[in-house]
Amino acid sequence: MPAYNLPRLGLLLYALTAGALLLIVRWRLAIAGRAITWSSAIVLFLLPLVLTGRALATGDVYAPVDLAYLSEPLASMSESVGITRTVNPMASDVFAEFVPWAHALRHVIVGMGQWPLWNPYEGAGGPLAATVQSAPYHPITVVGLLLSAPDGINYNAAMAYLLAALGAFLLARELTSNELASLIAAAGFMLSTHVVAFIGVAHGLALVTLPLVLLGARRLALDPGRRSAALLGGALLLNLLAGHPESSLHVVSIAVVYFVFEVRQTKLRVLHFVAGLAAGIGALLLSAILLLPMFEAIEQSEEAAQRAAGYITQKTTTWPQIRHRLRAYTLPYLDGTPNVEEEPHAPEVAHTWLSTPYSGTLLAALSLYALFAVRSREKWFFLFAIVWGAISGLSPPGYTHLLEYLPGFSFAVNDRLVYFSGLGFSLLAAMGLAGWIDGTDRTYRTDRTHRTNGLVWACLGVAAVIAIVTLVTRTALSPDYVRIGAMRAILPLVLTAAAVLIARTPRVVLVAVMALLLVQRVAETEWLEPTNPREAFYPPFPGLEVMTAPEPFRIVAVGHLLPPLIATHYRLEDVRQFQAITFRRMYEADRLWSVEQAIWSNRADDLNSPFLSAMNVRFALAPSTYVPPLWWEVRGRYGEYLVAENRRVLPRAYVPRHVRVGTPSFRTVFEMRSATDFAEESWIQEGTDAQRVANGPGMVTEVRQRGSHASFDVKMEREGWVVASIPAWRGWRATAGGKPLKIRFANHAFLGVLVPAGEHRVQLLYRPRTFVLGAWISGMTAVLVAAFYALRARKQDE
Repeated sequence: MPAYNLPRLGLLLYALTAGALLLIVRWRLAIAGRAITWSSAIVLFLLPLVLTGRALATGDVYAPVDLAYLSEPLASMSESVGITRTVNPMASDVFAEFVPWAHALRHVIVGMGQWPLWNPYEGAGGPLAATVQSAPYHPITVVGLLLSAPDGINYNAAMAYLLAALGAFLLARELTSNELASLIAAAGFMLSTHVVAFIGVAHGLALVTLPLVLLGARRLALDPGRRSAALLGGALLLNLLAGHPESSLHVVSIAVVYFVFEVRQTKLRVLHFVAGLAAGIGALLLSAILLLPMFEAIEQSEEAAQRAAGYITQKTTTWPQIRHRLRAYTLPYLDGTPNVEEEPHAPEVAHTWLSTPYSGTLLAALSLYALFAVRSREKWFFLFAIVWGAISGLSPPGYTHLLEYLPGFSFAVNDRLVYFSGLGFSLLAAMGLAGWIDGTDRTYRTDRTHRTNGLVWACLGVAAVIAIVTLVTRTALSPDYVRIGAMRAILPLVLTAAAVLIARTPRVVLVAVMALLLVQRVAETEWLEPTNPREAFYPPFPGLEVMTAPEPFRIVAVGHLLPPLIATHYRLEDVRQFQAITFRRMYEADRLWSVEQAIWSNRADDLNSPFLSAMNVRFALAPSTYVPPLWWEVRGRYGEYLVAENRRVLPRAYVPRHVRVGTPSFRTVFEMRSATDFAEESWIQEGTDAQRVANGPGMVTEVRQRGSHASFDVKMEREGWVVASIPAWRGWRATAGGKPLKIRFANHAFLGVLVPAGEHRVQLLYRPRTFVLGAWISGMTAVLVAAFYALRARKQDE
């Protein structure tokens, strides 16, 4: 399956898939008697393009790849590829994790033709699909693999925005009688700060399904049955496949609350439970191919061990942080913009753009109007969503500890619940506009005037509050910067009030509100996810041509050179790792050669550790002033950095001359600290009697590794152990001549294979049983679901 490198192919693919999706939705709604107009479908199609249109049309990249140019080896190339400044340093996870994971996924599936089981480019290798955040089985991800890496990023973002807009639109259509007002809800949620800030990560792909899940919960409560179960199950499936379990927990939690809220309008029946269980169980079974390997990987992770030991607890903000966040909630421009103008803060007060309910002052005014002027019980639920999200974003003392009593919440980052507020504001705004329109019929002139005055006063009142707060707030920001921010916040409110007063028809008002909302929110959010030149998407850097060898090898970088996972774009295997699910044994072994950093990859400060040689590290990047050890040969100097080659590097698989067997696992790393040559002596976790014995002898040749497949030729004089520097995640199998070979832990974290005497071709395959089982479950469930709906359709035709 080739990935074509045509700059505008992403726009074509978006047009085809988005158009097909909207046609299907329009057709299905027409069957249910809720048809949407062609004009609404066109607006929904165009909404994501206000953010991604430039990248899709020109072939540029809608991702913060500019951050990779903050350090070498790319910093010296920045001007030549059009990077003159960095825009949003808070988007570091996108360029340092998610974009490389997507590239690894594309290379494994498209380039190697394998299932996305193993990622060779991080931490000496590890699970790819099982770490779930690359969303390997999500429909958007799968379709995006048809494109080149930069075009796939643009396409994925556009489709995620479309899911956000479409879900909010459909939910608003259930709550309001006006289609234009529903479109404003779609634009409001899609452009909410939290959605735009996280659109490039798994959390963003999961949260855009929130409106669809709530729509399914509402349908289930009011009309339980096959269609409601299918809608809810499909929405839950999309959420699960996004690869962010804590977001799934949050979405399901509010969906349950919403279901309970709505089901009070009708009588709770057994059918509610049957349809709800069918939706939930069906979604879980269909996503078993993703979930079962994830659970197995979590069992082996350092994160699970820390949580079991109580090392990870919920973060509680201090009162200075809460005061700061409240100001950012109300008027975020007073907090400044990174790399443009920033308000100096005390060290303990962090920027809060990424955990804010702010969705624009226009939506806030319309929501305020809805609360006082619209008669609807649903408005109270979405007010509750706004308050719940806002409090979660503040994470005040007491509240975070209270959440720990809810199942699963003690392990989640709960300030991300703030995105509930964005959807709440959007839906309340739509309800307010629809309610205003319902009261502007010419037959009811008194009510019309009353309602019009209410909407005007809501807009002008919010504008006045913003103006007063801006004037009385002391800030170190420049007057021009504050003035521009204030105008973006106030002017749309004043123009909306004017439109309400002078427009002849409500439709003109709604079109004006939509235009003002788009202009305001694009101006306020465009820096969160910048568009960068296509030429900046990881061009070859000087020294890259030096790092070649006939057999597999790995690299490392000293200090802050070559940020984590960037090597993936050059198909170089970096032993540093930056992952949410970290192999516990590898984490412990990493202490032999690196330093742990908070919320970042482990850092190598020097190249002295013999363990680097044992990990098959042949090349290293280091600052030009660094003096490498004697066994490292400098292959080239390139301005601020150099490339060195390790003359003591061990092959990916080798036969140590002696092995220590029977050493308890907790002592292995301690003993390995004194090792100087792992070819002379390695550790095998076998038996209980600790002893040092001669191994082999033997010789390994023709080492190969391609994703989840590895092989080597070995000649052993006697039975002995071969150490393969491949992290020993559960799921590796070794065979020779079709016969299984014994595998044990070697050097604490790697594979040790017991090979009999003679000449053999040893095959290594990573295929966890949980993946096989999950694939069978998902496949059989898909067949059963398809058969069920086919039979239903056939009966209806008869």
